[in-house]
Amino acid sequence: MQEQPSPTAKTPLVYTFGNHMHWVDMEWLWGYHVLPGSVRDMLTLCRETEAKGNVNFDGVGYEKLAAENPEALMELREAVRNGTIEIVGASYGQPYGQFHSGESNVRQRVYGVRAVRRLFGVSPTTFWEEEFDFFPQLPQILAGVGIRHASLFFQWTWHTPEVPYEESPAIRWVGQDGTALVAATRNRLNLHQWPEDVDALLAEVSGDGSPWSEARVEGGTVGEGAPTPLIQQWLELMPSPDWMCRSEVLLPRLKQLLNDERFAIECNTLGEYLSGLNPETLPERAYRADQVFHGMTLGKNADKIRRQSAFTEQRILHAETLATALSLFGRPYAQWDVYPTWELEEAWRELLQAQHHDNDECEGLCGHVGKISYGRAAGLAAEVQESLDARVAKSIDRPVVYNPLGWPVPYAVPKRGDHEFIIVLPPCGWAPIDGEGVPVEPATIDLVNRTGSREGTTMAVDESARVTLG
Repeated sequence: MQEQPSPTAKTPLVYTFGNHMHWVDMEWLWGYHVLPGSVRDMLTLCRETEAKGNVNFDGVGYEKLAAENPEALMELREAVRNGTIEIVGASYGQPYGQFHSGESNVRQRVYGVRAVRRLFGVSPTTFWEEEFDFFPQLPQILAGVGIRHASLFFQWTWHTPEVPYEESPAIRWVGQDGTALVAATRNRLNLHQWPEDVDALLAEVSGDGSPWSEARVEGGTVGEGAPTPLIQQWLELMPSPDWMCRSEVLLPRLKQLLNDERFAIECNTLGEYLSGLNPETLPERAYRADQVFHGMTLGKNADKIRRQSAFTEQRILHAETLATALSLFGRPYAQWDVYPTWELEEAWRELLQAQHHDNDECEGLCGHVGKISYGRAAGLAAEVQESLDARVAKSIDRPVVYNPLGWPVPYAVPKRGDHEFIIVLPPCGWAPIDGEGVPVEPATIDLVNRTGSREGTTMAVDESARVTLG
């Protein structure tokens, strides 16, 4: 009997998708159907293909969905419960994290995780944002809110972010403090939302000599026993005929990929895939800031929206610190209760949603609404601070200066006689400005020669600033 040739072994692959949508911008412009429609179109895609995937909405979006369409929230909650869908990212306002301070980034993750826990009864464990959200300290912040897994595949949309390409489908992503997350990589098996991307992928893995079709990748080299290659695809599902990414357009090519006889494709959520890997076998990467690029135009509109973010954050922190200190003073309070919880919580929520990537990336389209949110946040903080200042003024019979920072700060008191005086303000504390200080000589400024001097120290002077000391 003639020996029959053995069938060709199928290439093992894992497929997952992320469905990205948001209340900021999209519901502002398109209407209340956006998030419910995105949920239902995503579940249609899962039913048609038996795929598992991930949902990436802004935290404020989940809150709005609960208020505006609780039926859609229930459908999404059931998909999360039965393991079809995993909630990933879970920031409150989907920011470009590197454009904002560490404090805002912490609040983004805390407020987002709180929203998911409250509405879904689960704690997110996987970070994956469609828009570029990266900085070297991020693993430490993410781990602090319970995140264990991540993906560094960000989609090109109206900007073109760059992250190093890897051969391995997963790495140990290490932050500056040594915190490590198991993370999927940017690699050749990343798919954008366009159907034609599937054609390019099929060519990539079709046995044309690519290492993906011959063996798995281990530690940056081809080898057996390494993670099964992972196909990650970003989607932005919305079942509108005026929208380019909807299940009816994507399903034909996606079914072709998942049913291709050359591949043995398993569908997982991202966290499900990453939790099955052994971190000790993965290559370690500690990406620096100079190894990535956010893909945005540098200095766009003089960075106004980012400067407004920093200013507003400082207003809130000032009010928050002052409120915390004054809560120890006892009655009478500056407000009804011991601490102005609602005002400060709402100020943070307004700030975090204003920091949304579309308010920055699409500044000319929807950024005006984000700027209004910055104004509302600053206004709430200012009201708190003014009432607290009034409370202090009623209790102290001489001028004082308050330091809202957590470290000592020198303060220059206006001249008395021939000298300025420097007093050191204690951390989160007060000092009277008519008390004892350290006298210093006035500075001498020579704008002609652009130099200045004080007590034997010579300094350069920026003539355009026209700053005179003393």
